[in-house]
Order: sequence, then C-alpha cells, then structure tokens
Amino acid sequence: MKKALSVTVLLLLFFWGVWLHFYQLTSWPEEERMIQVHIEGSVKQPGVYTLPQSARLAELLEEAGGLSDDADAPRINLAKRLMDGEKVLIHPKPVEGDGSSSSSLQSYLPLEKEMWEAIPGIGPATAQKIIEYLQEHPAAAIEDLIHVRGIGPSKLAVIKEYFEE
Repeated sequence: MKKALSVTVLLLLFFWGVWLHFYQLTSWPEEERMIQVHIEGSVKQPGVYTLPQSARLAELLEEAGGLSDDADAPRINLAKRLMDGEKVLIHPKPVEGDGSSSSSLQSYLPLEKEMWEAIPGIGPATAQKIIEYLQEHPAAAIEDLIHVRGIGPSKLAVIKEYFEE
C-alpha cells in the first residue's frame, strides 16, 4: 500500500513537471533577490544601495541622485548589469591639457586591489601584478596591461570593456 502510494505521488509530480515544461508555466512566483552595490566617484550621493537583482547601472545612478557635473557621462554604460557586492566608480571628465590622451584611459587605472578584483577573471594574484606594473609604469595605458603576466588578449578585452562603462 505504501509503495503504491509513493509511486502514485511520484507519477503525479512527474506529470505536473511535464505539464509545466510544455506550457512554460511556473509553479509559483519567486520573490526577486536583492543585491547591494557600492557607488563612488562623480555621483551626487555616493554610498551603498540595495536594488533588485535585475537592476542596471541606470537604476543605481537614479538611487544615487544622478551624476554630478564633473562626471564623464559618455563613458558610462547605463545598461550595465550589476552584481551583488560590486563597487562602481564613476570617473570624472579628463582634465583638458594635462598631457594625457583621453583614448588611452591611463588616468583611469586605479591602484586599489579591490577594484581590479571586481573585474571578471581577475583574481588576487593578477590584481597584485597589475598594481605592481602600474607602480613601475605610471604612464601606462590600458593597452599596456598586455605586458602583465597572466593577461592575454581576451582578458585585456574584458578589462577594456569594464573601464569603458
């Protein structure tokens, strides 16, 4: 009797799963998870904000009161997906006539290990190597990071994409 009841329950669950699969129904709505994101730099109200997991950078900027007047808005990707625990840095506009090339992004390369570790594919060891390279080569452009051991063309492309937000 117990065996027959168990088989019946399992068959009902199986057919229920097949039904949901073919009709693309969900069994019950799931509550959306919340994430916390830290934003600093050229924003009106820097800080840590709690947002839905599906939030984009545009929503975070809205929560932070918007961009400040000195923000480098053309470099910001408002559609960027946010991750839990991420730190977003909004860079200021490059200073005209300071001798740096605006296309090289060299004025944007941070020396904080946590900033580099936030980039997908960059671990603590690679982040440390990048910082050491930047300290030895203060005028290095983002393209020069190819000379850092552990960074190849594909990882450099990810880094460039991260800094072109």
